[in-house]
Amino acid sequence: MSDNSVKVVSLVVRCLFCIKVLEEVNKCSRCRTATYCDRECQRKHWKVHKNSCQDSNNNEDSNEKLRMKAENNFNQGSYNKAEKLYLKLLGNLSDSEEKDFPLITHAMINLGTCYESQGKFKDAEGVYKLCLDSRKEILGDEHAYTLNTVTLLANTLSQQGKFSEAESLYRDNLAKQKQILGEDHIQTLTTATSLATCCAKQGKRAEAQQLFLQCYEQEKQSLGPNHVNTLDNMKNVGNTFLEEGNNDEARRIYKDCYERQKSVLGATHPKTLSTMTSIAMTYCGLNQDNQQAERLHKENIEKQKAVLGESHPDTILSMMNLANAYKLQFKMKEAKDIYEQIVDKQTRMFGENHPNTQMTKFNLAIMSKMNL
Repeated sequence: MSDNSVKVVSLVVRCLFCIKVLEEVNKCSRCRTATYCDRECQRKHWKVHKNSCQDSNNNEDSNEKLRMKAENNFNQGSYNKAEKLYLKLLGNLSDSEEKDFPLITHAMINLGTCYESQGKFKDAEGVYKLCLDSRKEILGDEHAYTLNTVTLLANTLSQQGKFSEAESLYRDNLAKQKQILGEDHIQTLTTATSLATCCAKQGKRAEAQQLFLQCYEQEKQSLGPNHVNTLDNMKNVGNTFLEEGNNDEARRIYKDCYERQKSVLGATHPKTLSTMTSIAMTYCGLNQDNQQAERLHKENIEKQKAVLGESHPDTILSMMNLANAYKLQFKMKEAKDIYEQIVDKQTRMFGENHPNTQMTKFNLAIMSKMNL
């Protein structure tokens, strides 16, 4: 990818009301931070924005401006920029004589999400644990914010391969959320989706598929077919068909999801790029178009490197799938080279004992024994 195209990726801006990618940016004339398609979108968003809109020349409101800039960067997929802004905001809030604990814990959650989105799962775990302790003390064990933090903590454990610990947290938390918030509440559905993902990673495919389908249908009704959560589970349903070997049905679902994500999030958003990886995977396998898989993975890896970085889990997943496409075409040297790169990245990021690292080492060892 050229330097110019990287700059374009980093400058993606969205309307705060309709979330569409903006070709022409219109900013709130007062705070100079909120961005919109036009005055109509700005007018419709005002009832939300008016509570945080601050004069850009007022230095006393710098924390609110930092928060808005951080959230805008996060929504655009610029996680590294958002991370730096949240760290600066937390530093300011901690130095303040009057501690605003709701704002501090909210910023901590967002910082943890930034870490998680960049593959810094251990850092995210630490932030979520601190936030969970604070919310339990201030809000209580059964408050919606406390329960949401438990799910976020469990997510980081699952991402680190601590599946048993994560699953236990998910199941206990899901039972509480169903009782306190209701089965159709967005946080309840989010936890159910995370539990399904954890089950899928442990090979519990039947339970995972049932949970994904239930969440997808409920979210379509309660959130709408193009909501980001609905699209996440639409992709998850596609994953279950791919695991069953039904590549054609998986590809159909992925392509529909990809087009919706491009419209809602933009072509270079990490979620959109992740779905393109899934589309490429449907072309990989015996009696499949492995050359097409190779081409799509190569194109997508360059975009992911520019947006997420070379060591992000999504980038590494695409590299792994590219190696598989090489193997199926008997391009063994190319496959081995990629496996060696991945082992180095996974060892530095997750450690030698993480399941992903061990699996890549296993694949590399087999190829080495075959003198490939």
